[in-house]
Amino acid sequence: MTYTIAGVVGFLLFVLYDINSVLWRKKSLHCGFFAGNVLIIGATIMLIKRVWNEAFVSMGSILCGLLALFFLGLLIYTLFFALPFGETYQTMDGRPQVCSAGVYALCRHPGVLWFFFFYLFLGLSFHSLQLAGAGMVFSLCNLGYVILQDIWTFPRSLGGYEEYKKRTPFLIPTKGSLLACLTTLRERGRKEHEV
Repeated sequence: MTYTIAGVVGFLLFVLYDINSVLWRKKSLHCGFFAGNVLIIGATIMLIKRVWNEAFVSMGSILCGLLALFFLGLLIYTLFFALPFGETYQTMDGRPQVCSAGVYALCRHPGVLWFFFFYLFLGLSFHSLQLAGAGMVFSLCNLGYVILQDIWTFPRSLGGYEEYKKRTPFLIPTKGSLLACLTTLRERGRKEHEV
């Protein structure tokens, strides 16, 4: 339970970071995002350590573990590598421009999907209700956090966000958004290959 609470506190630090980024802009609170990540990652590692010795290996647990790693890879890619630096940090009305290509054409918050599936398959791989339960609590916190971002933070901090909201689904991809994602990924790959 302690580790689940630590993860929830991590999400509260994310919220504090967002509020600070928009309203106060105090340097002392700028580390909230980093600290929140440390708490969530640390809580996850401690939960895995707690159930590690009780886990039994089966083909199903190996498959679920591989799927957990796949979704973790997608999450890391989405949060840290999917945003092209030049396009993302061009300003519009003095604000960074929203990225609407690649995985961000799929839906406005694809990381929420990868995050949920990472914890789901992680819990299944260890046959641990405690780990899966903590992951579901973290996923609900993450959903609440992105709702705040979608309604309040991003419209105030990202140029073009309202237009982006009109053409890209919030969380559940559609056929059109899947095609847009694949098309923009192909175009980006072609441009990188030409360079």
